[in-house]
Amino acid sequence: MHCPQQVSQLENGFYVAKKRRISSDSADAVYGRRFLHLQCMDSETIFHTEDCNSSGSSMFSPLTEDLMINTRNIEQFSCSRGNFFVSGADGLYSKTISGEVLHLWRFCPQKRKLFISRSFLFKNAQDFHQVRQMLQRL
Repeated sequence: MHCPQQVSQLENGFYVAKKRRISSDSADAVYGRRFLHLQCMDSETIFHTEDCNSSGSSMFSPLTEDLMINTRNIEQFSCSRGNFFVSGADGLYSKTISGEVLHLWRFCPQKRKLFISRSFLFKNAQDFHQVRQMLQRL
């Protein structure tokens, strides 16, 4: 965000430049634009995993807390739809559900390739589409 400068009076023969303060009620301000917010619901509608396998044998566990994901470090996002394994709060297999998954891809400098760092499974299609709309606005 650019702060316009104001030139004030002379001090010791030099003009002093001061930055104007940006008021908190500024209409142009966009706060937390690079963050993706996922809210934990009372019912198990959003699941996550950090161990995503390409074979489809990943185990998703319920999201138990609200997340703010910094998208600045994410190289790309991808989406898929299908049936996935879900665990309960204890981490043991509970059931298989159908839903839509959002994959967060990062770059590994040692291997020089992309990898899936985290995946989120959405049981409710409306929640998934809402997150996609947030990503499109980034």
